[in-house]
Amino acid sequence: MTPTPRQRTGLASAWSKTHSRVVGGQRPAPPDPPGEAEAAEATAPPAAANGRSWKYLSARLPADVHKKLRRLSVEKDVSLQEMVVDALRAYVEQQKES
Repeated sequence: MTPTPRQRTGLASAWSKTHSRVVGGQRPAPPDPPGEAEAAEATAPPAAANGRSWKYLSARLPADVHKKLRRLSVEKDVSLQEMVVDALRAYVEQQKES
């Protein structure tokens, strides 16, 4: 059943009363105007390191694989991220050859 316009206004006023009771003075500040956000992005340092463009990847690894990678990274004194990137590059090269 779709609420009628009269019911909608009643729901809106009920929501505002409930919301003000729950949130009260803890309401977050409004977002910055678009002009200020663009200026902040323009002054931000470049995200690329070593002239590379990076993409973020979220992946799930089995716990035993992650544990082995962590141990190898400590033994070789290389960061875990560098180790995974090198492994993925090697895999890509291997797939190109075959």
